[in-house]
Amino acid sequence: PADITIALGTTVTWTNLDSAMHSVVSMTEGGEVDAAGPLASDMLAQDDTFEFTFDEVGVFNYRCGPHPSMTGSVTVE
Repeated sequence: PADITIALGTTVTWTNLDSAMHSVVSMTEGGEVDAAGPLASDMLAQDDTFEFTFDEVGVFNYRCGPHPSMTGSVTVE
């Protein structure tokens, strides 16, 4: 899902099921890549995964690096 709510300390795994390369990167409110944000995967080929454990409460917006229209958020409670 594009937007999920999880408990503090949960590990989220993204899996690329597409044949195109994708990534998971933190996103600013303006939709740009946030280089200072916590999410920063390498490029993911088909079936590659990226895991991140959320150890702070808050809302973490992210996008695909090469595909700015692919966005989502993780809300940590």
